[in-house]
Amino acid sequence: MVELQWNRRGAPEYYTLAEQGSVGNNGLIFSLLAAMNEKETLLGEWKAVRRDLCALFGQKCTPTCDPEARLLNCNRACLRVTQRSYLSTDHWAHILMFLDHHREGCRATLSRQEVEERLPGIHDKYCVLVLNDRFAENGEVLGNPRSEHRLVIYNSGNVHFITALRCRYAVTPAHIVQPL
Repeated sequence: MVELQWNRRGAPEYYTLAEQGSVGNNGLIFSLLAAMNEKETLLGEWKAVRRDLCALFGQKCTPTCDPEARLLNCNRACLRVTQRSYLSTDHWAHILMFLDHHREGCRATLSRQEVEERLPGIHDKYCVLVLNDRFAENGEVLGNPRSEHRLVIYNSGNVHFITALRCRYAVTPAHIVQPL
């Protein structure tokens, strides 16, 4: 069992990594679903979320854009999403917005205008803590740090995500994840 310690504002917080399955390169979607405790309720919606992301982020960043070979053919800020591309934390708010949309029972894809209108509310509604002990930043806080809807995930290897579950205390010596 991997255990992580996050030191932020006062007493340290401890997390263990949840076991979870994912289909294809949808680890970020599945991790956010599990962190929302909605995995069973919305499990069938991951395909709709991926479809919505493809519709919104389907444009090529360069004429040779290939998200599967992103480092070779794309610019550094490429956010293009295809059916097989990896997702990054740059997509977090859109994923949560589409999950909320589908939780409401809506099947249609949102228009660009609807996305622009809803996105600020998602940034206010959620706080996503992305733990990461492999890079200098050691993690990041996305969205509203004071939100009641706090989701914690672990980023392993830049494009692989796992849900992190909070523990009351450390059971074994933890990997230390320092605050921002």
